[in-house]
Amino acid sequence: MSIKPIDMHLSYANAIKEAKVKQDDFNRPRIQVDQIQNQQENIIKKNLSKVRSAEGSEHARISKEKINKEQQNAKKRKKQNKDKSHNSKEENSLKTSKLVDETKKIGTVLDISI
Repeated sequence: MSIKPIDMHLSYANAIKEAKVKQDDFNRPRIQVDQIQNQQENIIKKNLSKVRSAEGSEHARISKEKINKEQQNAKKRKKQNKDKSHNSKEENSLKTSKLVDETKKIGTVLDISI
């Protein structure tokens, strides 16, 4: 029995479809591994930006009194700085020499408030 031309075209089209399906099946595990790796990278990036130990700051509170005191102290410092700016140039040169001495001490005292 011979193959008719119409049957040849149909069998060729079916062979192409089967080849595509087989290729997709063959590539599926590789694609899944790539997707899993991308998901893990995204999870790692998210975890890097998260807070890791929130227990220490869980019960910490900033009171309004502390904020008010800090603001008042800042205002007083500004007023004092304005008054001091009217002093002579000699006092300014003494201040700069003191600042140079203080910059040598950088890192000796840490003031951290949480």
